[in-house]
Amino acid sequence: MNFNNLIFSLREYCAEASHKYYSESRRYGGYTFCGYLTFNEIAFKLAMLVDREFENLSDFKSVVRDSLNGHYDYYLTKRLDYESGSVVTKATNEFLCRLDAANENEVPKNDSYYRVIYNKEAETIIARFKTVWHYDTSYWFPLNADYPKEIREKIFVTEKNAAPKMDSIIALAQKNGKRVYRYGECDYPLCYCEETDDLYEHGIEQAYTDKDFSWFIYFSHEGTVAFAGSILPEIRKIFADELINKWDFE
Repeated sequence: MNFNNLIFSLREYCAEASHKYYSESRRYGGYTFCGYLTFNEIAFKLAMLVDREFENLSDFKSVVRDSLNGHYDYYLTKRLDYESGSVVTKATNEFLCRLDAANENEVPKNDSYYRVIYNKEAETIIARFKTVWHYDTSYWFPLNADYPKEIREKIFVTEKNAAPKMDSIIALAQKNGKRVYRYGECDYPLCYCEETDDLYEHGIEQAYTDKDFSWFIYFSHEGTVAFAGSILPEIRKIFADELINKWDFE
């Protein structure tokens, strides 16, 4: 059995806890930021367990506890001083208390989906991002001029103009399947990509494609959104010609 609904609930708890630690670090600075990093990392590790089969709830909890040994976050892998280390320990223990109290029947069915893909499966998907769309998390059109030249038909709009149309863009992206692949700049030194049912802008270089790699959407850190592939004809209907391939920053 999988525990996707419980994982979603635990990730929601991590999001609330990380926000709390982040707010405290903005007020007091320093060590409390380690709590924010810790909960973000735990949420990431939980997403690696989506769709995984477990014997029972005890088995699931045991795997989650084991995953907390060691860190992916660069800062957390460093030798922390006493104060920083104590915050990491405190945050981890808070999560463990929540995990111990978790019950598989406590969580209603959740329809949203987010999974971290890693190891061989990720390598295969990332290779296709590179061969089909010539994307390797670095700048793509229009930030790197006309690159990649192999993709002859591609357009972009600014994020400002894309934002009011995101619902329409998401509807097009999910026309042939709700879940899409995401690949972009990574938070951790690990070969991974993601499977999700949403398109959202992180303020970093990132790209989305469908399971068939028939279309491509690229969000840049510099506030542009580029499109290529089968989605282009419908995207052109969404945006007025004067907004396409135009830099209009004020």
